[in-house]
Amino acid sequence: MNKRLSRKHFVYIIGALGIISVLIIGILLSPRSLKEPIRVGFLGEFSAHFADWTIACRDGAVLRIEEINATGGIQGRAIELIVKDADEFKDDPTKAVDQLVQAGVVAIIGPISSTAAMQIVPYANSKHILLVSPSASTNALSNQDDFLIRVTQTQVQHSRIMATYLFEKLGWRKITGTFTTMNRTFVEEVFNSLKDKFEQLGGRVILGELISENADSTSVARSLVKDHPDGIFVVGHALAVANMCQELRKIGALYQIATSGVEHIHRI
Repeated sequence: MNKRLSRKHFVYIIGALGIISVLIIGILLSPRSLKEPIRVGFLGEFSAHFADWTIACRDGAVLRIEEINATGGIQGRAIELIVKDADEFKDDPTKAVDQLVQAGVVAIIGPISSTAAMQIVPYANSKHILLVSPSASTNALSNQDDFLIRVTQTQVQHSRIMATYLFEKLGWRKITGTFTTMNRTFVEEVFNSLKDKFEQLGGRVILGELISENADSTSVARSLVKDHPDGIFVVGHALAVANMCQELRKIGALYQIATSGVEHIHRI
C-alpha cells in the first residue's frame, strides 16, 4: 500500500477513535433503559469518490467500539454502530439523519464530505442531534453555534500552510491548478485559499480546465502544462487526483504535483 495513502488512512482512523471517545460523554447521559444497547450512527459517502475516507473512518469507529464492548461496554451497555450510506440519499441526505434518529442513535459520526455537511448540519441543528465529523473541513461551518463537532482543521488553514510551503520551501513562483466539480464546497475553497495566500507571498496561480464528469482528461492535463509552471496543484477526491497524475505522465509532464494535503507532494 502506498505510504502516503496509509498515513492518510491512519489519520482518519485515529480521528474516528477520538470521535468515539467524545461521544462517550453524551452516551453516559443517555436516559434509555440499561438493557438496551447504546446506538451511535455513522453517516458517510461510500461511493468510489469518497470511499477511502469513509471506510477508514468507519473502520476506526468499529475498532474502538469493539474494544469498549470487549471490556463490558459503558456502564454495562454495549455500543451498537448503525451505518448509513449518504450516497443512497443524494436527493435529500437529511432522510438519512431521520432514519438514524428513528433508530434511536444518541449521536452521529459524520458527515465525511464538506458538501454533505453543508446540507446536513442545519437539519441536525433543528433536530438537536450531535454530529461529530472527522473530515468536513469547509470554513463555511466555522464559528457557528451548532450541533457539529469537528476533529480537523479547516481547509483554509491547510491551504495557507501548503501555499507557504510551496513558495518558501520548494521555491515555486508560478502554479497551474485544477479541481473537480464534485464536492465543490470543499475543493473550490481549497484552491482559492491556496491561490490567495500564494499570491500574497508574490507568486502566481493560474486555473486550468476543471475536472468534470465529462471532461477530456488529456485536455485538462494539457491546460496545466501550457504555461510552463513551476508546479501543478490538483484538488479532488483520491481517484480523480490519481487519474490526473496518470494523464500528466502520459503527456510527458515531469512537474511536481501538490494535492490537498501537505504530505502529498511528489514528482510524477
